[in-house]
Amino acid sequence: MAAGLAISVLFAIATSIRQPSVSQSQAQSATTEQHTRASFPWRDVLSNTAQFAPKQTEAPKVETVEKPIISLSDGRLVAIVVDNPKSAQLIVPANATQGPISLSVGEGWLDNWRLLAIEKDSVTWQHNETGERHTQYLFGTDTFSDAHPKKS
Repeated sequence: MAAGLAISVLFAIATSIRQPSVSQSQAQSATTEQHTRASFPWRDVLSNTAQFAPKQTEAPKVETVEKPIISLSDGRLVAIVVDNPKSAQLIVPANATQGPISLSVGEGWLDNWRLLAIEKDSVTWQHNETGERHTQYLFGTDTFSDAHPKKS
């Protein structure tokens, strides 16, 4: 009798655990709901809401940095060697972090300007095309003189 009771309890448990059957109309409703979710334009709806809208990024502003016009005055005459061979020691913008450069007569650091003369306290530069001369003093002020014709 105990064995019969145990079998009937197990049968009752097994029948109560089985899955409830889904009616055909409920299954069709679930399929329609899935189709509606897939075809509804959720992205459009959400993108019109501020917190879900894609962030508008501005095109990066490209600042055009004009290269500064460099002149002889931008180079600083810091030493003059008057022994032979004479040379001038200058700190120039392109080489400012690496220390002074050494130039002799006929050389230059700026396009079209060449060292014409080295004196004990100054150097004289001459523009190759215009003949204009520029005197640069040791740790001092610079002066431009009137254009002089080129010597042939």
